[in-house]
Amino acid sequence: MEERFCRHKGIDPSALSWHHGLEFFDSLRWVMKTGKPYEMHTEESLRADLERWLSEG
Repeated sequence: MEERFCRHKGIDPSALSWHHGLEFFDSLRWVMKTGKPYEMHTEESLRADLERWLSEG
């Protein structure tokens, strides 16, 4: 669905992976700063997502 949205908006879908990585970093920073979960994410889930994203390259 995200890829279709990108194509519809004229954005290269290959940029999605980088967008997700930036989102993980930014969300983790906010969660660590406030001590509150972000939407459905906790610090632990964001760390796991970020670790998986980094390992996938």
